[in-house]
Amino acid sequence: MDVPSVWREHQVAPFPYSCLKQAVSGTPLVKLDAETGACLTASLRTDGIPRALAEDRRAALARCLERVAEALREVPLDPEARAYFERLERLATAVLAVRG
Repeated sequence: MDVPSVWREHQVAPFPYSCLKQAVSGTPLVKLDAETGACLTASLRTDGIPRALAEDRRAALARCLERVAEALREVPLDPEARAYFERLERLATAVLAVRG
């Protein structure tokens, strides 16, 4: 996967409108997106090159990734929303693969 390209694509993608009122395990998807995005930004910055995260941020991203995967399994997502969260999943997986 070309992480910088996927990151650029994700940065310009709007949060799917259909997800505004959706939640997974009590967590609104918009909040899950914000938490995951903050961790991704800490690693990918503006260039999309994955960098190792501090352990606390890494643990937070791992928890977010679990919820993203759960959302992909459990929440009825339209095609746009599914693509958005699949991209988030791929980016989080790439960042977590980098060890400091």
